[in-house]
Amino acid sequence: AMGGKPLVALSILAVSTSVVEEDDIRHMLSGGVDKMNEAGVPVIGGHSIRDSEAKLGYCVSGIARPERIFSNAGARPGDVLLLTKPLGTGIISTALKAGKAGAEAEAESVKWMCTLNRVDPEVLSSHEVHAITDITGFGLIGHAMEMARASEVFFKLSADAIPVIKGAMSLAGRGFLPGGLVSNRDYFSCAVDWNRTDELLQHLAMDPQTSGGLLISLPEERAEALAGLLREDGFPACIIGKIQGSGKKRLEFI
Repeated sequence: AMGGKPLVALSILAVSTSVVEEDDIRHMLSGGVDKMNEAGVPVIGGHSIRDSEAKLGYCVSGIARPERIFSNAGARPGDVLLLTKPLGTGIISTALKAGKAGAEAEAESVKWMCTLNRVDPEVLSSHEVHAITDITGFGLIGHAMEMARASEVFFKLSADAIPVIKGAMSLAGRGFLPGGLVSNRDYFSCAVDWNRTDELLQHLAMDPQTSGGLLISLPEERAEALAGLLREDGFPACIIGKIQGSGKKRLEFI
């Protein structure tokens, strides 16, 4: 669900100086606070423990008005689907671990992972948004599937319209596929009609995202206006599909 207002946050850190250098821990905490400040959320404290695997996150408290909460249910036949960020962060991160991502793809991926999904709920309401979800570990396929099932509708997606981070396609072709992508393919593909979608685009559609974009369902006549506002804020904001009341499978690519 979306539409809440964050108020304060507590940091949660699990790390060991035998695994991560002190300077790196300092940078992790500093970067996290900088991003929370950008979101307007003060970090008022936290807790840390020793752990052989580094973890950093936040427990955020906030408020929300029930009538202004947007869920992943509510998408309607006749709506279109708007995706705000390009895909590919999982593939690029996998290549980065092997030292093969390339400076351009790395920089572009980091840029999008550091970009907050800040969209004013009032703007969403004024454009009659019916449903919304973020694209994270289940990839575009998994989160679109959740929205379609929750809304009891069917999505027809245009593969060529899906935005992709430059370099991600070629890295997928070289075999830099994260484990989560394989899991997403095994779990969700049975409910997807790929038709003649290129295999590399299939990989991108199943790629698990870190800080991926928003998938928004809204009336077709309002979509371009909202996309225009999002583009003014630097998002690609591409219309990638339409919603139908019936279909053979929950997701169909054309």
